[in-house]
Amino acid sequence: TTIFKVIPMTIYSSCSRDSSRRQPLGGAGKKGLQTGITCNPLLVNSPAIKVHRGIDTLKVSFYAEWADLSQYESLLEIKELLQATAFELSAPISIGFLKFNLHRSGVRFYPLRLSCGDITLLLSKTVSTASRPTIRLEIGSLTSKTALLNTVSAVKVWFGQNGINIVREVVSEVHLAADFIGQAIEPLDFTNEDQWIHKASSFTVHNHNRKLSGISIGKGDIMLRIYDKVLELQSAHHKQEVFSDLWGVPFSKDLNVTRVEYQLRRPVLKDFTDPEHCKEGVTTVDDLLKGLNALWLYCTFDWARFAKTLVDRDNNNQSQALISDFWTIVRSVVWQCV
Repeated sequence: TTIFKVIPMTIYSSCSRDSSRRQPLGGAGKKGLQTGITCNPLLVNSPAIKVHRGIDTLKVSFYAEWADLSQYESLLEIKELLQATAFELSAPISIGFLKFNLHRSGVRFYPLRLSCGDITLLLSKTVSTASRPTIRLEIGSLTSKTALLNTVSAVKVWFGQNGINIVREVVSEVHLAADFIGQAIEPLDFTNEDQWIHKASSFTVHNHNRKLSGISIGKGDIMLRIYDKVLELQSAHHKQEVFSDLWGVPFSKDLNVTRVEYQLRRPVLKDFTDPEHCKEGVTTVDDLLKGLNALWLYCTFDWARFAKTLVDRDNNNQSQALISDFWTIVRSVVWQCV
């Protein structure tokens, strides 16, 4: 069965790029705006399609103070020992339940680089008042889907155990992804830009071996990608079993899965404010989790949406365009309890 319920709208948008006045996300008076589907995996109108949604990538910056530099110095010594060898590339470092590798080389501005699968932790001694964060945490697709909050929590506990006082936590980038299992991308006709209503300046069609693999709208701070997820996973064998479990179906090259994914970076996230919870925009991971529904509604209602027929732009009738059946399903995805 398909279950619907009302979502309380508490996050507001004051995006200076896209709106001239502050208003609840999606605006007032849009019929069905707060209707969503709550099953997990989400069931949509067609019994042949299931939906799995979640955070696909998360990047968090920490502005911090090192109350005790002994752990930092110890990691630097291990790095120097690695560099003194000819073949040793990394050394094991445990952070909670996570088994990281400390690498023999850092990256620009961050002398210490640790990784655990698709998780990267970058450390420096930069003071919290600097423009550059002291620490950067980047969590990739697999961990975001399976252990995101546990990972963030384990890293924060390790900070406290090693004299790292967090002054400010800032979400610098997040990807929100909804996978529509059983839906092929080609019949949706997304390549016809005349059916799109969006606030981006770029529109790109992607092909693989002369077959449509996806489209992308916009670039940089806010971006929409819609693509054949199964095609992408065919070259990533280590991910296939995980996504098969998440989707609840066996993985095969004949499986149809269309992904709708929005990329949001800090310049956009800081414009989503709430007078009680996040006056400075979506800043912390907690802010982000509370605002997922509002972010998705803004992205799918206001920033980019797909019409059922060609849009009458000559008469400036974009607001009157009927939305396609599939995009109505996209809008209905609920992000509570992610």
